[in-house]
Amino acid sequence: MPKKLATWLLVALFVLGSLFTLSACSKKQVQKEGDESMKSSSSREDADEARRREMERERALRESKLQEEARLREMSQKEMFENQNILFGYNDATLTDDAKDILSKKAQFMKDNPGMRVKVEGHCDERGTVEYNLALGERRAAAAKQYMISLGASASGLSTISYGKERPLDPAHNEGAWSKNRRAQFVITGK
Repeated sequence: MPKKLATWLLVALFVLGSLFTLSACSKKQVQKEGDESMKSSSSREDADEARRREMERERALRESKLQEEARLREMSQKEMFENQNILFGYNDATLTDDAKDILSKKAQFMKDNPGMRVKVEGHCDERGTVEYNLALGERRAAAAKQYMISLGASASGLSTISYGKERPLDPAHNEGAWSKNRRAQFVITGK
């Protein structure tokens, strides 16, 4: 019996040893899987955070670009507003159809931008006396102002001044230059 018992003990030790080894391996494996799971979860969170930051950065860039485009549009509209003059006939302060179209756009721009202040400058060509041209320039500026007010532009936002023949747009002494100089010009003075 002692031989049988010894065999049984050996078998039992072998089985116990195998179980112990399997148990130790599975614990290490579970621990490794847990570590990998924690690492995986951490890297997922890092990736999610990186994606969130990137999306936020892209949103900020889009918003900045939209603001810049709006600023350029507004600047462009202001430049167009100031750079588009209306022209008058010789010795005349009557608004032409072209002038009325331009003034309609200017009046709408002022309505779209409440609080805007605009100076309407009346100009003449070089012919005639200083006094006559100052009076004619004032009539031209007043005609433009009154038409814009009739279209809904703020009366308090519009002022007039006449420069007569003192500030020619084109200094040449011919009909081409004179026709450019017979004008009302618009200057944004506020807002």
